Amino acid sequence: MKNSKTLALLKPAIVLTLICIVSATLLAVVNKFTAPEIARREDQQLSETFLAVLPDAKDAGFDVIKVENAPATVKQVCKAKNGAGYALLMTAQSGYHTLQFSIGIDSEGKIAGVSMISPIHSGGNAAFGESLPVFLDSYKGVGKDLEGSVDKVTNATKSSIAMRGAMADAFALIEGLKGGA
Repeated sequence: MKNSKTLALLKPAIVLTLICIVSATLLAVVNKFTAPEIARREDQQLSETFLAVLPDAKDAGFDVIKVENAPATVKQVCKAKNGAGYALLMTAQSGYHTLQFSIGIDSEGKIAGVSMISPIHSGGNAAFGESLPVFLDSYKGVGKDLEGSVDKVTNATKSSIAMRGAMADAFALIEGLKGGA
Protein backbone atom coordinates (compact mmCIF):
# COMPACT_ATOMS: atom_id res chain seq x y z
CA MET A 1 0.00 0.00 0.00
CA LYS A 2 2.83 2.39 0.86
CA ASN A 3 4.51 1.65 -2.47
CA SER A 4 1.44 2.67 -4.51
CA LYS A 5 0.99 5.88 -2.47
CA THR A 6 4.65 6.78 -2.92
CA LEU A 7 4.43 6.04 -6.65
CA ALA A 8 1.26 8.15 -6.91
CA LEU A 9 3.08 11.06 -5.26
CA LEU A 10 6.23 10.72 -7.38
CA LYS A 11 4.52 10.16 -10.73
CA PRO A 12 3.67 13.87 -11.42
CA ALA A 13 7.23 14.89 -10.47
CA ILE A 14 8.73 12.25 -12.76
CA VAL A 15 6.45 13.27 -15.65
CA LEU A 16 7.29 16.96 -15.20
CA THR A 17 10.99 16.18 -15.01
CA LEU A 18 10.82 14.22 -18.27
CA ILE A 19 8.87 17.02 -19.97
CA CYS A 20 11.50 19.53 -18.84
CA ILE A 21 14.37 17.36 -20.08
CA VAL A 22 12.73 16.87 -23.49
CA SER A 23 11.88 20.59 -23.77
CA ALA A 24 15.38 21.68 -22.78
CA THR A 25 16.91 19.27 -25.28
CA LEU A 26 14.68 20.52 -28.09
CA LEU A 27 15.47 24.14 -27.25
CA ALA A 28 19.19 23.39 -27.25
CA VAL A 29 18.94 21.72 -30.68
CA VAL A 30 16.94 24.62 -32.14
CA ASN A 31 19.39 27.12 -30.64
CA LYS A 32 22.35 25.25 -32.13
CA PHE A 33 20.92 25.65 -35.62
CA THR A 34 19.52 29.18 -35.32
CA ALA A 35 22.21 30.95 -33.25
CA PRO A 36 24.73 31.35 -36.09
CA GLU A 37 22.09 32.82 -38.42
CA ILE A 38 20.86 35.20 -35.74
CA ALA A 39 24.43 36.33 -35.02
CA ARG A 40 25.11 36.81 -38.75
CA ARG A 41 21.98 38.94 -39.16
CA GLU A 42 22.81 41.02 -36.09
CA ASP A 43 26.33 41.63 -37.43
CA GLN A 44 24.93 42.58 -40.84
CA GLN A 45 22.41 44.96 -39.27
CA LEU A 46 25.10 46.55 -37.11
CA SER A 47 27.38 46.91 -40.13
CA GLU A 48 24.58 48.62 -42.06
CA THR A 49 23.97 50.92 -39.11
CA PHE A 50 27.65 51.80 -38.95
CA LEU A 51 27.77 52.48 -42.69
CA ALA A 52 24.81 54.82 -42.30
CA VAL A 53 26.74 56.95 -39.79
CA LEU A 54 30.14 56.66 -41.49
CA PRO A 55 29.38 56.31 -45.21
CA ASP A 56 33.03 56.91 -46.25
CA ALA A 57 33.82 53.38 -44.98
CA LYS A 58 31.44 51.81 -47.50
CA ASP A 59 33.95 49.97 -49.64
CA ALA A 60 36.35 49.14 -46.82
CA GLY A 61 34.29 47.81 -43.91
CA PHE A 62 35.14 47.86 -40.22
CA ASP A 63 37.43 46.23 -37.70
CA VAL A 64 36.09 45.77 -34.17
CA ILE A 65 38.33 47.35 -31.56
CA LYS A 66 38.50 45.90 -28.05
CA VAL A 67 38.60 48.81 -25.62
CA GLU A 68 39.32 48.29 -21.97
CA ASN A 69 37.88 50.72 -19.43
CA ALA A 70 35.48 52.22 -21.94
CA PRO A 71 32.69 54.39 -20.52
CA ALA A 72 29.45 52.53 -19.78
CA THR A 73 27.79 54.40 -22.64
CA VAL A 74 30.11 52.81 -25.23
CA LYS A 75 28.98 49.32 -26.22
CA GLN A 76 31.12 48.69 -29.32
CA VAL A 77 33.83 50.51 -31.23
CA CYS A 78 34.74 49.83 -34.84
CA LYS A 79 37.42 51.47 -36.95
CA ALA A 80 36.99 51.88 -40.69
CA LYS A 81 39.56 49.76 -42.51
CA ASN A 82 40.26 52.63 -44.92
CA GLY A 83 40.96 55.17 -42.14
CA ALA A 84 37.68 57.06 -42.68
CA GLY A 85 37.07 57.16 -38.93
CA TYR A 86 35.24 55.28 -36.20
CA ALA A 87 31.70 54.02 -35.70
CA LEU A 88 30.42 53.42 -32.20
CA LEU A 89 27.40 51.70 -30.74
CA MET A 90 26.22 53.81 -27.80
CA THR A 91 23.64 53.77 -25.03
CA ALA A 92 22.41 56.63 -22.92
CA GLN A 93 20.14 56.51 -19.89
CA SER A 94 17.35 59.04 -20.24
CA GLY A 95 14.97 59.06 -17.31
CA TYR A 96 13.27 55.68 -17.41
CA HIS A 97 14.48 54.83 -20.92
CA THR A 98 17.70 53.53 -22.36
CA LEU A 99 18.49 55.07 -25.72
CA GLN A 100 20.59 53.08 -28.16
CA PHE A 101 22.20 54.83 -31.11
CA SER A 102 25.22 54.74 -33.33
CA ILE A 103 27.59 57.58 -34.06
CA GLY A 104 30.21 57.96 -36.77
CA ILE A 105 33.25 60.12 -36.11
CA ASP A 106 35.30 60.85 -39.22
CA SER A 107 39.08 61.05 -39.49
CA GLU A 108 38.95 64.80 -38.84
CA GLY A 109 37.21 64.28 -35.50
CA LYS A 110 33.80 65.48 -36.66
CA ILE A 111 30.49 63.67 -36.46
CA ALA A 112 29.74 62.07 -39.83
CA GLY A 113 26.31 60.85 -38.75
CA VAL A 114 24.06 59.70 -35.92
CA SER A 115 21.44 57.00 -36.18
CA MET A 116 18.85 56.04 -33.57
CA ILE A 117 18.60 52.27 -33.05
CA SER A 118 16.14 51.87 -30.19
CA PRO A 119 12.69 53.38 -30.33
CA ILE A 120 12.23 56.37 -28.10
CA HIS A 121 9.07 56.75 -26.10
CA SER A 122 8.10 59.23 -23.45
CA GLY A 123 4.75 58.84 -21.78
CA GLY A 124 3.43 56.85 -24.74
CA ASN A 125 4.40 59.55 -27.26
CA ALA A 126 7.51 59.59 -29.38
CA ALA A 127 9.94 61.82 -27.50
CA PHE A 128 11.55 63.34 -30.58
CA GLY A 129 8.58 62.80 -32.86
CA GLU A 130 8.90 64.31 -36.31
CA SER A 131 11.89 66.37 -35.18
CA LEU A 132 14.14 63.27 -34.85
CA PRO A 133 15.74 63.54 -38.34
CA VAL A 134 16.40 67.26 -37.80
CA PHE A 135 17.82 66.56 -34.35
CA LEU A 136 20.15 63.80 -35.60
CA ASP A 137 21.23 65.77 -38.69
CA SER A 138 22.10 68.76 -36.49
CA TYR A 139 25.13 66.81 -35.26
CA LYS A 140 26.72 66.29 -38.69
CA GLY A 141 30.00 68.15 -38.91
CA VAL A 142 30.08 68.92 -35.19
CA GLY A 143 33.30 68.37 -33.26
CA LYS A 144 34.06 67.23 -29.74
CA ASP A 145 32.78 70.46 -28.20
CA LEU A 146 29.33 69.65 -29.68
CA GLU A 147 28.91 73.36 -30.46
CA GLY A 148 26.38 74.20 -33.14
CA SER A 149 24.20 71.16 -32.53
CA VAL A 150 20.63 71.24 -31.30
CA ASP A 151 20.70 71.53 -27.52
CA LYS A 152 17.22 70.34 -26.75
CA VAL A 153 14.14 69.12 -28.52
CA THR A 154 10.73 69.90 -27.10
CA ASN A 155 9.42 66.96 -25.07
CA ALA A 156 12.82 65.24 -25.28
CA THR A 157 15.09 67.38 -23.12
CA LYS A 158 16.30 64.46 -20.99
CA SER A 159 16.91 62.35 -24.10
CA SER A 160 18.83 65.18 -25.78
CA ILE A 161 21.02 65.74 -22.73
CA ALA A 162 21.64 62.00 -22.30
CA MET A 163 22.68 61.63 -25.95
CA ARG A 164 25.04 64.62 -25.75
CA GLY A 165 26.68 63.08 -22.67
CA ALA A 166 27.17 59.78 -24.48
CA MET A 167 28.56 61.62 -27.52
CA ALA A 168 31.08 63.38 -25.28
CA ASP A 169 32.12 59.93 -24.01
CA ALA A 170 32.56 58.77 -27.63
CA PHE A 171 34.80 61.72 -28.46
CA ALA A 172 36.90 61.19 -25.34
CA LEU A 173 37.35 57.51 -26.15
CA ILE A 174 38.30 58.17 -29.79
CA GLU A 175 40.73 60.88 -28.69
CA GLY A 176 42.31 58.35 -26.34
CA LEU A 177 42.59 55.78 -29.14
CA LYS A 178 44.34 58.34 -31.33
CA GLY A 179 46.78 59.11 -28.53
CA GLY A 180 45.21 62.39 -27.51
CA ALA A 181 45.52 63.89 -30.97
